[in-house]
Amino acid sequence: MELNPSFYAAYLALGSAYEQKTAFSEAIAAVQAGAAAWHSGMDRSFLGHIYALMGRKAEAREVAIELAQLSPRRYVSPAQIAVIYAALGENDRALDRLEKAYQQRSAAPAYLQVNPRSIPGTTACGPSPGSSLCSTESTCNSREKEESQHRVTSLQRFRKPALAPWAAC
Repeated sequence: MELNPSFYAAYLALGSAYEQKTAFSEAIAAVQAGAAAWHSGMDRSFLGHIYALMGRKAEAREVAIELAQLSPRRYVSPAQIAVIYAALGENDRALDRLEKAYQQRSAAPAYLQVNPRSIPGTTACGPSPGSSLCSTESTCNSREKEESQHRVTSLQRFRKPALAPWAAC
């Protein structure tokens, strides 16, 4: 960033790293700095995702709606909106957007297996330990297990195991 302050992708990568460390204030600052360098739907998607993880659900939904309203005027990948809905726990909306991205032949669904922002609470092999999708045998009733398996199965149709063989179970 010192060499090229207008290289927005570096700010988004930094924001993503902060987000993964749950340093949300720093993540927002980095993404907003990137947005100042070059405004795109991607920076809004990052912010919406961070807001959702912070529990700022109303702001996250506002960003998702803003991106959906922007999409007729300029291209916004439905996957950018899907990550916000996924972080909000609105899995049906997230899957609807991912399906739309898949139909548009977006490359985004191919990266679900390796993108840390894609679908929280899942791994390439199913629910991650401690996730809200179904954390342990003792805490899930049979209905929760069935719903969890349905969500995971729905998500996995977008995953391409050949793209990331190192992530296999």
